[in-house]
Amino acid sequence: MRVQSSQNLGKSRLSEKLSLDFSSKGSASRAGLLEKTNMVKIMKESVIKQVLALQNKSTAELKELWRSIFDTDAPPHSKTYLIPRLAYRLQELAYGPMSEKSAKQLDNLADQMEKGKKFTNHYMASKPLADTKLIREFQGDLHEVLVSENGFIYQGQNYKSLSAIARKITGTGWNGPAFFGLRNNKEA
Repeated sequence: MRVQSSQNLGKSRLSEKLSLDFSSKGSASRAGLLEKTNMVKIMKESVIKQVLALQNKSTAELKELWRSIFDTDAPPHSKTYLIPRLAYRLQELAYGPMSEKSAKQLDNLADQMEKGKKFTNHYMASKPLADTKLIREFQGDLHEVLVSENGFIYQGQNYKSLSAIARKITGTGWNGPAFFGLRNNKEA
């Protein structure tokens, strides 16, 4: 699928800004790192805002957005059909596609569901698939966690549990899955 040239232009400008040379030492490299970090944060906040704004758009606006990011006419469906697909595509354009392993796992789960099989995998219920990004706003700051095969990555550091990350963010004891919205919990 093709993205409109204006979006490609904006993405290439962002890529140029993010591909700074950090080989030199001193304040110039620290300034470059700070600029890169700020640009990434702005881009992520923008994607989150775009996804949240989908709910407030009319069906006609959603279909126009569909045409712009999929380069084809939108299917003749309602907002409830269009919104999750547009949200996924916006995130895919910003963060990249899902890993092949994650896609296979989802396909297998979908096949099981289509066959009418009921399954409960407590590990899957408590830990999202590898390469999933969990984003939580806390006290005005966005916190992003990447799910890995062996745990979680937050600010470049490996963690074995979401609770350890939630504790680092808040300074108090939290149930990590509840903090990141993976469980229904009155505290979250």
